[in-house]
Amino acid sequence: EPLPASSVLAWQAAAPNSVVDNLYGPTEATVDCVGQRVEPAGKPVLTNERQVLAIGSAHPGTELAIFSQDRRMLPAGERGEIGIAGLQLSAGYLNAPELTASRFPVLEGKRWYLTGDIGMRDDSGMFHHLGRIDNQIKIQGYRVELEDIEAQMRSIVGGTSVAAVAWPMKDGVAVGLVGFVSGGAVPASRVRQILRQGLPAYMVPARIYELETLPLNSSGKIDRRALVLRLEDPQR
Repeated sequence: EPLPASSVLAWQAAAPNSVVDNLYGPTEATVDCVGQRVEPAGKPVLTNERQVLAIGSAHPGTELAIFSQDRRMLPAGERGEIGIAGLQLSAGYLNAPELTASRFPVLEGKRWYLTGDIGMRDDSGMFHHLGRIDNQIKIQGYRVELEDIEAQMRSIVGGTSVAAVAWPMKDGVAVGLVGFVSGGAVPASRVRQILRQGLPAYMVPARIYELETLPLNSSGKIDRRALVLRLEDPQR
């Protein structure tokens, strides 16, 4: 999950001599392979004015790059899929040679793991996580990343939990959006009003629900599927 800058500032205020590490990495790369360290009283590098920390730079022995859909390595500033190379990569998926070949291709003469995460490298070499490829949807012909909407919601309500889901769906295509917030001091109706001032209409959730807590999956991340099921069956 993104690490909000507000959480880091609160931690630094409570424990001013502590170091904060924001770590990133998938299981296929033996978990943590990238990080940003914030020293005591240090100022964290944030992602695209989202008020969340950049994931940082690669650990020694690991290399990161951004790839286009046709698997070309992209320069700084361009969005694409995060790829990881180096000693930390696993051998692949057990008894799944086709999946292994697809997700662990040899590109630019190196073996990479393509994460399915959208990212960008800035001019300083810091990497930024911008969402999941499978969270890209189309609404009214426009490509939308759910994390972009969530970032806007988070900036309004602070470091509280937020989520956006595509709903309803018709023939596999998103018809609209619904948002969820938990523990925010700003009423859901007000959140939507503020979003309308800064986002195009197709990116504004038709409704925002306030929940006591947002459901989490086994990895501790917000479970969007559970939220969709809740919309389909309010008795859940």
